[in-house]
Amino acid sequence: MNSDDNVMAQVLLAETMQGISTVSSSKSPDDYVVKYDGYYAINKELSAFLQEEKNQVCITSSLTNYINAVQSIAFAAKIQLTDPAGHVKDGILLRVEPLEILSENWSFGGAYGTAQLSMITRDGTIFSRQIC
Repeated sequence: MNSDDNVMAQVLLAETMQGISTVSSSKSPDDYVVKYDGYYAINKELSAFLQEEKNQVCITSSLTNYINAVQSIAFAAKIQLTDPAGHVKDGILLRVEPLEILSENWSFGGAYGTAQLSMITRDGTIFSRQIC
């Protein structure tokens, strides 16, 4: 169970950059649809990520969460989705977290004007992203 409705998973179909969220829209409690196709920067960033063969995980730049309009960061992973006809499609799994959560738990406090988040995969690939 998710104890924080501001942290959510979203699954996108790569070809449309649209999908569903584990949390409903702040405007409509029955609406779980997400549409990042009109968000140029995140759309471009995720499209480039999908083209990379070696990278399986990506940390996005700051983005406006489609569900609640909160400035967030997403951890993205490539996935395969199957449509109702049985065709396999490329997809993206996002774990979306508000920047506020990261800054509240940031161990450096206010000592630095900017912050950078880095992750290292099993094969040694390093992902870095300035987040604050």
